Amino acid sequence: MADLQASEIKLEAPADSSIPYVARPEWFVRFLFELRHMVPKEMEVLVTAVLPGVILAVLFLVPFYEKVLGEKWGQRVAIIVYVGGLLIISGISWYGIKMERSAPDYALNRSQEIAYAARASWLASQNGVPPEGPASLLRNDPKSMGPLIFARHCGICHTWNGHDGTGHNIMEMKDGKKVIATPRASDLAGFATTKWLTEFLMDPKSPKFFGHLGSTKGGDAILNGDMSDWADSYVGPEGILTKADIEAVAALVAREANHRDFKPLSEETVKRGVSVFSGIDFKDKSGKVAEFYGYCAQCHAMKAGDPEEEGGGAAPDFNGYGSEKWLTDFIRKPGAERFYGEKNIMPSFEESKLSKHDLNLLVKWMRGEWQRPETEK
Repeated sequence: MADLQASEIKLEAPADSSIPYVARPEWFVRFLFELRHMVPKEMEVLVTAVLPGVILAVLFLVPFYEKVLGEKWGQRVAIIVYVGGLLIISGISWYGIKMERSAPDYALNRSQEIAYAARASWLASQNGVPPEGPASLLRNDPKSMGPLIFARHCGICHTWNGHDGTGHNIMEMKDGKKVIATPRASDLAGFATTKWLTEFLMDPKSPKFFGHLGSTKGGDAILNGDMSDWADSYVGPEGILTKADIEAVAALVAREANHRDFKPLSEETVKRGVSVFSGIDFKDKSGKVAEFYGYCAQCHAMKAGDPEEEGGGAAPDFNGYGSEKWLTDFIRKPGAERFYGEKNIMPSFEESKLSKHDLNLLVKWMRGEWQRPETEK
């Protein structure tokens, strides 16, 4: 027999407890699967072990019905057994499928399961199945595991494009009910990119960034702290900084992250970004050289933006900002002196909380670093 092409083989997501996949049985035993959910846990053995035996016994005895009940009634009972059993089994299976598909997150969960299956199949086609087994295909894949790790450890406070990283809302218990939670920290989708930094610098108090920190212990000092004061003083119609200034310094800082899709900066952008970051040769909205008292190097250190290396100490160090090493160090110990120091309100994630393996997957996912088809590179 000729080998089937990968596209002809229908694969489900790997049966792996590390990914959110609901294993479903074949159609002919679906009713047993559903019955398990309909009975108390202590009756599971009765449903899964005893009931199938009873059903087989009833079917096995069908030929003897006529001998015991006579030809007429024996045939009627046999028909009732066949038709009635088929209707009951079909009804239970249909009810279970209907209930599953009516669940609020069914479409999202199912689409993710299909995506996991496709991803595992593609990884296997590119790299083969590793010696550790097929489960390791997704377990070592940042694209697959990153969102799950984010949801588990970061999604308590942060969002990713408005959700927990996996597409689900962040939930919390309120008055005994599960409700959509209000984020308590910044949305990290696109973290350390030019776009993300530009939006942040334009409005740090936005709900996307510091807006909800007021409800967090110690968060009010950040919400109404130095960055918010800086934006109020220097950004906007009355501020000395133009949007082009903000975009230039954001691009300069984003360059530290060295994201895969980051494009080289023009000489003009670098020059403008450095002037905002260091205050050297800064030009106001009219194009004249002016004193700029809100330059970044007063608080942040970053060699690429501060030729005189004046700054640092009062706010996070921007050398390597958003890079793999910077993110790894920051997540491990956000209260370190080079980050938030005594102002820190974020919990640290030691290896006992977040393994080196999971942290590596999380950081790579946040930076968009995973194996891709050539068409996506």
